[in-house]
Amino acid sequence: MNQKPLSLCITCSHEVGDPPQLNRLPNGLPCPSCRDRILAFLPAPLPGPGSAEFVSEVELAHEPAAGAGQLYAVDFSDHDEPA
Repeated sequence: MNQKPLSLCITCSHEVGDPPQLNRLPNGLPCPSCRDRILAFLPAPLPGPGSAEFVSEVELAHEPAAGAGQLYAVDFSDHDEPA
């Protein structure tokens, strides 16, 4: 009898599940608490702060690209001056 006690969602009163499942409210809409629980359970689609992938991408983003920082001369002599 090593059965794990059931965890119930406080919003919809249905079993949470392992892995979490999306339950519905009596009116048919998805339970917002179950939805948030599932989103927190899922792995991040993109690397976030603190991960090694994120740090390397941020460092790469701050490195100047080839040709970056070069200024180009623009000739405005052909434009009319404001009155």
